[in-house]
Amino acid sequence: MVPSVTAIDVDAASLDRAWEQTAGRDIDYVLDDFLSHPFEPASFDLVVSVAALHHMDMAAALGRMRALLRPGGVLAVVGLARSAHPADLPFALAGAVGARLHGLRKTEHACSAPTVWPPPTTFAQARRVARRALPGVRYRRRLVWRYSLVWAKPRQPCAAGDAVPAGSTSSAAPIAPPRSPSSAVSSAGGSALLNRWACR
Repeated sequence: MVPSVTAIDVDAASLDRAWEQTAGRDIDYVLDDFLSHPFEPASFDLVVSVAALHHMDMAAALGRMRALLRPGGVLAVVGLARSAHPADLPFALAGAVGARLHGLRKTEHACSAPTVWPPPTTFAQARRVARRALPGVRYRRRLVWRYSLVWAKPRQPCAAGDAVPAGSTSSAAPIAPPRSPSSAVSSAGGSALLNRWACR
C-alpha cells in the first residue's frame, strides 16, 4: 500500500485530467516544474518516469532523479528514442505494427500537453547518457520506440576519491537542470517519484 502520492506537472490541463482519472485516491497534485521544484534531496524511495524524459535534457533529468532518491531507492524509466542505425530496423518495423494495432483500439482524447516527435535522442545516445549518469543501470530496448532503465541507488555513498563501483553513483552535485515539462511523485513505504507525460 502506497502511503502517499504527490503528482507534479507544469501543464494544468494534464493535472486536471489525471485528477479526474484518480478521483477518490489520496494524491496531492502540484502545478510546478519537476526539475526546479524544491523537493528535499534523497526524499523518495522510488522514481518512475514514463514517456517524459525526451521532453527534457536527459542528463540533467537523470541527475535530478538520482539526487531525489534515498540510498537503496530505485529509478525506473520508460523512455522514447528514435531509430538511427540498421540494427534498429527490426525494432522499428515491429514497433510500427504495434503502434498501428494500438491505434485501432485506442480511444482518442484531446491533449493540451506539447508533443516532441521524433525524440531528440537515438537509442544509442540514450543508452550512453544513461550509463554515464547511472553506472550499472539496466537498459533494455523495447518496442514502439521505447526503452527502459532500471537502477538502484547504492545504500552507502563512495568516499571522496574512490572509484565508483558498478551500480552506484558518484557524490557529485547534480547538473543544474533546465525547465522540465512534466512529472509526478508517488510514495511507497517512504516516498517515490513518478514522471509521466500524457502525449509524446
